[in-house]
Amino acid sequence: MSRRWLASLAALLLVACAAAERSGFLPRTIGAESTHRGFFIRDAARAAVIIWNNGWLESGAHHLCDPLSDDALAGPPAAVKTLSRSSAEEPRVLLYVVCTDYALDWSSLAAWREEETRVAERLEALVAQFVAAGVRPERIVLAGQSLGGWMGLVVAARRRVEVGGVLAFAPGFAPAHATRPAAWWGFMAERGSAIASRLDVPALVYAYPDDPWDLPQHLAFLARFPGVEFVSLDLRGRCALTMGVHLTAYAPCFEAAERVRLAAFLARVFAQRASTSGPSSQ
Repeated sequence: MSRRWLASLAALLLVACAAAERSGFLPRTIGAESTHRGFFIRDAARAAVIIWNNGWLESGAHHLCDPLSDDALAGPPAAVKTLSRSSAEEPRVLLYVVCTDYALDWSSLAAWREEETRVAERLEALVAQFVAAGVRPERIVLAGQSLGGWMGLVVAARRRVEVGGVLAFAPGFAPAHATRPAAWWGFMAERGSAIASRLDVPALVYAYPDDPWDLPQHLAFLARFPGVEFVSLDLRGRCALTMGVHLTAYAPCFEAAERVRLAAFLARVFAQRASTSGPSSQ
């Protein structure tokens, strides 16, 4: 083997290990832990899992996907954290935060296709680990902000693994809409329609007016498909969006405004019966 190849392999392993170290259950959950062999979950048949995937992080901001960080933007917003339930309730909802390091190159559509596939396969492997630990697949919810929410939709649409639903806050993958090249608009329409047409699980999707990445009308195609609840939400008159419109889910009034809707969505997901068809091989 060449020294260059070995150096590249070592770099990839370091990145993977760093991401894995920042991933984990939130809060640290008694009876649920990750091991080198996968997950151990006590009484897994009674458990449900929300897998939270972060959006794209700027250089130097990777602490924001660390579940133990004190930063207000680290991990999922408070509205998602409060969805986890105590062991006395059925099902017991665990929250697992996965840290994804995206390799974004907005100058190349082909590069994004490869990156989307890479991240999707990683999330699918994670879902498979939870199923192997005994969690029923219809009780696994993929959730995320921005690019993390989009990847949840991608995994559900690929149907390589079975999941119960998707919770996406301002999902998207393309450059900011004000400066988005024409090629990206066409690609987004093509990719979005292809994914939405294959969604066969409940999904709750939030979009926000004046979002610099995608406006509600850019994502409204998702609302045309059964099982998708599409919410265009404007909280600017209710509280200060100090973190920006794109991060409305992290606003202090979001949890109070959307608590009932989020709980109802989870109830709808958990009411499903296990699919007898299994995942797609396509």
